[in-house]
Amino acid sequence: MGEKRVPIGIKVVSIINYLVMLLLIVGAILMFINPGLIFSELLIFAEFGFSQVFVYYGVYMLLFAVLFFFIGRGLWKGQKWARVVAIIFAILFFLDGLSVFRGFSLNELLRLFFGGAISGYLLFAKEVKQFFA
Repeated sequence: MGEKRVPIGIKVVSIINYLVMLLLIVGAILMFINPGLIFSELLIFAEFGFSQVFVYYGVYMLLFAVLFFFIGRGLWKGQKWARVVAIIFAILFFLDGLSVFRGFSLNELLRLFFGGAISGYLLFAKEVKQFFA
């Protein structure tokens, strides 16, 4: 008996995780080089001598990049833990996107859409349940 065929939706969600990983790596590098390019509101920490906050935040971003790499790989390989973690993150993104109702923001709208679509797909799609069974 051969390996199970990976559903196209799982491939897409895996690729999204890899893209998030790349964005986090780029963000971390920018935090190390010039944090003002990403988070100008954090520059106040530098004014008070807390520039190590940028290093900590960059390391934090790298740790999440590693996590998103393993989630993407785990989903592609059909590992159940990766599905559970991906669902948790997607639901958290969806909930964070609910702030769009306080004021329009494309960022919140994207979080709402992608979080809802990914969590719904991973929770309810028949092919996903079969793949991870």
